[in-house]
Amino acid sequence: MFRTKHIRIISALLIFVMLFSLTACKKTTQQGETDPSSAPTDDHTASVTESANETAGTDPTEPSKATPAPVDYDPADDFQNRFGSLNDCSIWENDEMLLFCPEHDYYYIGYYDKAADVCGVLCGKPECEHDHINKNKDCNGYAQVCAHLGSMNGRICFVAYNYDVSPYYTALYSMNHDGTDRREELRLPDLEVTGSVQQFYLHRGYLYMCALVQNVTAGSPEDYARFSRINVRTGDFEIIYENHETALSYGMRFVGNGIFIYNSTLVNGSGARNRILRFDAVTGQIRTLHDNVVQDYFGNTIFRMWVDENENVYYTVGQKEDTSAVVYKLDVNGNAKPYMDFADDDILYDLAVLSGDIALAIGAPAGVDPRAFWIWVRDLEGNTVFKGEFPQTQFLKELGIEQNYSISDFMGDRNAIYVCFTDADISEEKWNTTPILGIVRYDVVSPTELSGHFVYKSVQ
Repeated sequence: MFRTKHIRIISALLIFVMLFSLTACKKTTQQGETDPSSAPTDDHTASVTESANETAGTDPTEPSKATPAPVDYDPADDFQNRFGSLNDCSIWENDEMLLFCPEHDYYYIGYYDKAADVCGVLCGKPECEHDHINKNKDCNGYAQVCAHLGSMNGRICFVAYNYDVSPYYTALYSMNHDGTDRREELRLPDLEVTGSVQQFYLHRGYLYMCALVQNVTAGSPEDYARFSRINVRTGDFEIIYENHETALSYGMRFVGNGIFIYNSTLVNGSGARNRILRFDAVTGQIRTLHDNVVQDYFGNTIFRMWVDENENVYYTVGQKEDTSAVVYKLDVNGNAKPYMDFADDDILYDLAVLSGDIALAIGAPAGVDPRAFWIWVRDLEGNTVFKGEFPQTQFLKELGIEQNYSISDFMGDRNAIYVCFTDADISEEKWNTTPILGIVRYDVVSPTELSGHFVYKSVQ
């Protein structure tokens, strides 16, 4: 989460956001850009081995190839990776509309109609008052804390609680694109089986999960990541991968039947181990692509990962003091090589996210309003998509959160960037319970201009 503290927009919380919460190098002529292949070097070599949890039989030094998708599968239902890092909001998009579900204290699925430029609750009842009534169970858009949006067999899907029974449980639901004909597709296992799920991903007939597992073994507390999936048709549950090292960051990305996992863990009290693995959704084989230990976890754990359509793997790490952000790329031997840096003569861009084949770095020049910041958006060939001050003032005024606000994440692609704004209480007790107050889409007009408009604005 990106926060203002009446200061910089970035904080050390970003390193632990999950815990509490094309290939060608191309020289460019844009001022301030660098050739990705000439980025500064660093020692991110890795041992590429089969782990104890992996299935043997695959040569880990060979570039991976995605298994062909089943012939009866609609690629339009693939998980949308550009929204894969969201922790405070769930978003799903097609050519006609955007669906969203701000989590925590908001109980409705919203929509944005691109052609009509209107937004509201996904409910077709003309007499319904939707979210103007607290917990309006008669509204088709009422979701009882929606945790994920996706699609399957032409229907919108989401994960939510079922409070209509005791004890309540969590389930995967589906509905038509207008919010009608809601069905329960799958009841999820209890926490004792899955762990405390932090992220859901619906992809090719499976609901994948990243969870935090907290145990006490031999008197020692454990706090580790578990990656698992459930077959939506059969309900079969399986653990894909886990280790018992303290989790620092984790997540999943999806390319065809290739499921990519990243997991940074604490080692030796202050170091970190960064792992990236590939799980084949059809064969069940899993192999390590990258396994590297660093002495100091601060600023060295995986912050964001992206995998392009050719299964090239990129990642960024957390902030390092007075150090420009760098995008790393795995080579065929599993070594992470600096691929693109954000060094600039005037602004320190010290944190970068990855989404939709773009890298977006955040920074601020010295001496400006502490609430202002700049972004530098580049494609993965190094070309500048946008570079300049981030235009947010008018939207913050409309939301009434000019002095103290957070940005949940940046996500999008070369054409548009989505940003979730929330009212921010810096206290640790409250920061993870504040609902999203607004979602803004910024269309890329030129490398120096963004045009923004609300796709969601809370009535609260």
